[in-house]
Amino acid sequence: MALKLEKFDVRETHIAAKAFLNGQEISVMFNSTAPVSTISTKAAEKAGVRRDTASNEPAKPNSIPVSPVANECIAQVQSFTIGGEVIRDTRIKVENIGSMEEDMVLGADFFLSHCIYVANSQDRLYFTYNGGPVFAVGTATDREIAAAMRDDPALAKKVRRRRDAI
Repeated sequence: MALKLEKFDVRETHIAAKAFLNGQEISVMFNSTAPVSTISTKAAEKAGVRRDTASNEPAKPNSIPVSPVANECIAQVQSFTIGGEVIRDTRIKVENIGSMEEDMVLGADFFLSHCIYVANSQDRLYFTYNGGPVFAVGTATDREIAAAMRDDPALAKKVRRRRDAI
């Protein structure tokens, strides 16, 4: 699958592109150093994302929208589309990600489940799905993933190799 890069400069430290969250266009930043992919509360609210009652947070009725004042939650997403890939009925971390221009950070969980290649001369990012969970919420916390990368040299090497490919 191919994706046109929205913001790319070899002097910049990040790459951005467009994606769709529940059919709403959002801007995503690729960041292999972020352990888990995260949607901003603003983008989640705009796309009608609702809290996931199956998360480890206290159960709330499914009709309550994600609150912009909530610091962090896990939410059920009907669809996330990037390039030609569509991920349906998934859970993604939602949190106030501050003053970033982008609506979402695609973190190490996305990188570990995909093979990614950036073609600088074409302003394109190519990727294929390798298998495994695309969004690692519910399987481990950010700290657990970061600790696993610290404690597992093979996992850390795999993440660095993927990051260096970009």
